[in-house]
Amino acid sequence: MPRLRKAPVKSLDKKLIGRNLRLIRMQKGFTQIDVAVKLGHSQNAYSRIELGRTQLNIETLILISHLFDMELDELIGHLITEASA
Repeated sequence: MPRLRKAPVKSLDKKLIGRNLRLIRMQKGFTQIDVAVKLGHSQNAYSRIELGRTQLNIETLILISHLFDMELDELIGHLITEASA
């Protein structure tokens, strides 16, 4: 059986992701407190996400996509497109 090569995965810049989440949040008319409460986080914890100090996990991305009324792939696609531009 052939060995599978591990392809390098491009790491997305947490600060760019956070900046883009902030832009989407503002476009949707939410405050950081609104989002934090819906996620079950403190405002400070959510702020760290937008500042790029906290790595997002898939569960949080799913919750954010629901809150922003976006499909998960739409949210991720937007974050990736904006981050790599």
